[in-house]
Amino acid sequence: MTAAPMSIAGYALAHNRLTIVVTVLLVLGGFWAWSTYPSQEEPTLPINQAVVQVMHPAYDTERMEALVVRPLERRLRELREAKTITSTIRPGTAQIRIEIHDDTPDYDLAWTRLRAKVSDAAMDLPEGTIGPIVNDDFGRVAVASIALTAADYPLGVIREQALALRDRLTAIPGVETVSVHGLVGERVEVRMRPAVLTRIGIAPDALAAALAQQNVALPGGRLRVDGVDIRLNPLGDFRDAEDVENLRIGLPGVGAVRVGDIATVDRLPTDPLETAAFLDGDLTVVFAVSMVEGRSVVAFTQDLRARLDMLEQTLPAGFRLTLITDQGDVVEHVIGNMTGNLYQTVGVVLLVTIAALGLRAGVIVGAAVPLTMLTSIVVLRALGVELNQVSIAAFIISLGILVNNANVVVDDLQSRIMAGEPPRTAALTAADSLATPLLIGTVTTVLAFAPPLFTGNLTAIYMRTLTVVIAVTLFASWILALTVAPLVAARFVRPTGLAAGDDRYRRGLYPLAGRVFDGFIARPRATIGALAIVFVGAVGLTALLPAGFLPNSDRPQLQIPLETAPGTSTAATAEAASTVTAWLTDGRWAAIEHTLAYVGEGGPRFILGLNPPDPAPHRAYLVVNLQRGTDIAAYAARLRREMSEAFPALRTEPKLFSLGETDAGQAVIRISGAGEAELRVLSAEVQAAFRAIPGTLDVRDDWETRLFR
Repeated sequence: MTAAPMSIAGYALAHNRLTIVVTVLLVLGGFWAWSTYPSQEEPTLPINQAVVQVMHPAYDTERMEALVVRPLERRLRELREAKTITSTIRPGTAQIRIEIHDDTPDYDLAWTRLRAKVSDAAMDLPEGTIGPIVNDDFGRVAVASIALTAADYPLGVIREQALALRDRLTAIPGVETVSVHGLVGERVEVRMRPAVLTRIGIAPDALAAALAQQNVALPGGRLRVDGVDIRLNPLGDFRDAEDVENLRIGLPGVGAVRVGDIATVDRLPTDPLETAAFLDGDLTVVFAVSMVEGRSVVAFTQDLRARLDMLEQTLPAGFRLTLITDQGDVVEHVIGNMTGNLYQTVGVVLLVTIAALGLRAGVIVGAAVPLTMLTSIVVLRALGVELNQVSIAAFIISLGILVNNANVVVDDLQSRIMAGEPPRTAALTAADSLATPLLIGTVTTVLAFAPPLFTGNLTAIYMRTLTVVIAVTLFASWILALTVAPLVAARFVRPTGLAAGDDRYRRGLYPLAGRVFDGFIARPRATIGALAIVFVGAVGLTALLPAGFLPNSDRPQLQIPLETAPGTSTAATAEAASTVTAWLTDGRWAAIEHTLAYVGEGGPRFILGLNPPDPAPHRAYLVVNLQRGTDIAAYAARLRREMSEAFPALRTEPKLFSLGETDAGQAVIRISGAGEAELRVLSAEVQAAFRAIPGTLDVRDDWETRLFR
């Protein structure tokens, strides 16, 4: 006769020393995996958007659309992976955003095909076109934003220090890329003195030609009432304005002349201004640091903070580094909340199980929670699953479910021991008899969270971690409930406190629970009717609950998109942004620590759900740091009211950051058609319909106001 195969519980009990050794190794491995776990705020998603930028300085909006954007769009529509193509056109510049289908099997191949299409289209664009430039790194998330400020230093010195600091940041281990934002460009302006022009009889063209021989880029000269200007880029053989002043050039009929003797040389910001950044009202330069994959953002940012302290000491006096966004701090706070939930769950489980099962059995069931979590962390670490908002939520969900397996097994084991069975036999019988029912319950629960595994859209990819973590933790709890729990319970659970033949269900809370359940069973119609009423009431009350797929982020920050009137220059927008940042940090807002404004651009993407505004001269984007513990929603509402009163000429939208790909509570409708007039009429009707809905804010379209030259 062939012997029956040994069950999981039987093997664990038969090899108890091996089971204990494996359990200890899992615990130690769990602590190690937890300390080295790659952590992020949100799951890493494939990049499904890219931006193509193209410029032609001589074209207005109509010619940019007809001669540059339309040919590019035709080529891009040939890309089979393309889902939507959205173009934003302004005089002399255009930005085309491409979104590819969520179920694209190979995103990298799609971007390679996109670059090929853009290269083919570039050959047919008009002469003078700059670009097109493809940015397929649009979805990269920076883990830290660092502001460099300096008081009473010229722009040239700030620029040199900023570029040197970028190189030092790039050399830090774990840094993948460092992007620079708000770095103001420079120009060297050579202003001829009218009296000198008259006395020595030279023309500006002669000076321009002489400077050109020194390898200087000359975008052209221009006349002013008070003199003649020649603008130079600080390139070629010149390092600063003093080099230009000390240059001796030969002029026809005059001979060798020092430039500083016949002209005033100044080093000034570029005109027109293209971009800028302000921290609490002061001009600043911002560095966005991206981390290589597979590292813990908490450990990385801790190392980054220490290195920033050292780097700041090497800067000239007056330069200061300020950490504006710190993903490590956010993740550390979230993990701290999860750890607190874990402790609370263990405490509740211990209290409940001790009250129902007794001290020894209760401790065994309570210990199953951290043991299961540590075992799961080892497995998840091996699978490459990141620790982020979604996986942490999955852990919290699992905490209330995974304890059931150990609880059922230990309770049945204790009942058998109380009935007189030997502890080892009771442990084996309880585990074997409950293995299949518990497995069915575990599989059923896991399948309830499984749908994200069977679809390829980004929302499902975002939530896949939830499914994986719940599956691993529940199956780990099932295995441990059939191995470790019976082994420990067989050793420590004893029928103490009861005489032989005494029934444990006649003690404690069992008699009261029995009377309640007997009452329900004795009145089946009343019980079913009451349940039906409760069910209908619960369904009705769900309509009163706020609905949303993902909540707003609880990071202590606000975002404020800011707009001046369309057509406003970048310099005017920069002045408005500087005024607003100074107003927000002048002491009236006690909870605000720092306010950072990006002018002419949206700055770095430091959270997955962040969609910075498209670059434009009349736009700025503000990030407001608040003290932790501040009621962020209430602060946003207050800012919305008071900013509209303080700055009526500006459009400001204080709002919370969101988790996921899009802003929470935002609805977007696209209207397509051939005629601008008809589209504007339809847009007005749609906006009116939205405004009629109670609670709607910031209803607008993205066409803005047409400007005529």
